[in-house]
Amino acid sequence: MSGLAESTEQVMFLDPAIRNWVLFPITVIMVLVGVFRHQLTILMTGEPPKPDIRDIRQAKALIRGQILAQSNSYIPLSSFTERKKFLCSAFEEG
Repeated sequence: MSGLAESTEQVMFLDPAIRNWVLFPITVIMVLVGVFRHQLTILMTGEPPKPDIRDIRQAKALIRGQILAQSNSYIPLSSFTERKKFLCSAFEEG
């Protein structure tokens, strides 16, 4: 029983020379490698293509239509039908 009650705490001392000449340079190198990999990934992928303005307008019109469909119980029926007509005609025209 006396063996179980004893604490086996280990204390590890780190020599300051090891800390200064090994751990700090490894940490700095790992940070620089991460930055280099990030920049290399950016250079290899290039710039993403710019979306067409027509595609953006179409996506926005679809979102407005979804919002209108979700909020149809909060506005009067006449307002809903007018907005629906407007969105449909705007979508058909482009």
